[in-house]
Amino acid sequence: HSSRGHSVYAAEIDAHSPARLTLLADLRRDSCRDQFEIHFQPEVEFATGRVRRAEALARWQHPELGLLLPRDFIPLAEAGNLVHQVTRWAREAAIQACRRWQRHGLEVGVSVNLSPRDLREAGLAQSIAATLAAAGLEPRWLTIEITEGSLLADPDHAIALLRPILEAGVGLSIDDFGTGYSSLSHMKQLPASEIKIDRNFVHEMTRNEPDAIELGHSFGRQVVAEGIEDLPTWNLLASLGCDLGQGFLISPPLDEAAAVEWMRGAPWSPPTGRSRRR
Repeated sequence: HSSRGHSVYAAEIDAHSPARLTLLADLRRDSCRDQFEIHFQPEVEFATGRVRRAEALARWQHPELGLLLPRDFIPLAEAGNLVHQVTRWAREAAIQACRRWQRHGLEVGVSVNLSPRDLREAGLAQSIAATLAAAGLEPRWLTIEITEGSLLADPDHAIALLRPILEAGVGLSIDDFGTGYSSLSHMKQLPASEIKIDRNFVHEMTRNEPDAIELGHSFGRQVVAEGIEDLPTWNLLASLGCDLGQGFLISPPLDEAAAVEWMRGAPWSPPTGRSRRR
């Protein structure tokens, strides 16, 4: 794209390859909505092990190809101008799920991802507010995640677009933090309640000088680390005062029934030896 420099060709995301064109045609069918499902990955407090919320992650149970992850179809939805429908469906499903948890006494919030194209949708805040109202979910239980790059592409526009729901109590998390240090000068102006450290940055923290957590706290933001896969990384993040953690060490993404069962368990604690949470 001329406004974004150049990119390396990758056959797996080529929207014009025969396989991609077939998948795009499937994505355009109304029936594919019934094949979507949401999995949830818990985010826990370092200090207490309590589950604060779960991130909603879209899955496509394709009748021929099996379970597809976002990387398999979201770029295609972006290229085919269908991503609004997918992300809107995911938001609605996640908000409704969170309301079910609340009704059953499980006080856990939910976070949902917005795509860069969502930030071009004039009625985005009104759509989210309407979904919350229809589900009867208080805004404080919802956090929206926006990547650092997409937010900083036009921060004034993004903030103006989201202001109504942020003022109503919806949380804003800057996702993939650590991938664009040019943004640091803008951090104080962004109405984000937290930053979410990119998994690649988390993996590097054991070898490099770790300053993202201190940096986030200096801006008055809560800090979430994603992609935690081993105990040494958890222990390092804990020693640095990280607020929330997420990753396969804690739990993989789970379907709603399994996620609810997991979240109803005792507060999570890091494994010692061969012991497990349950």
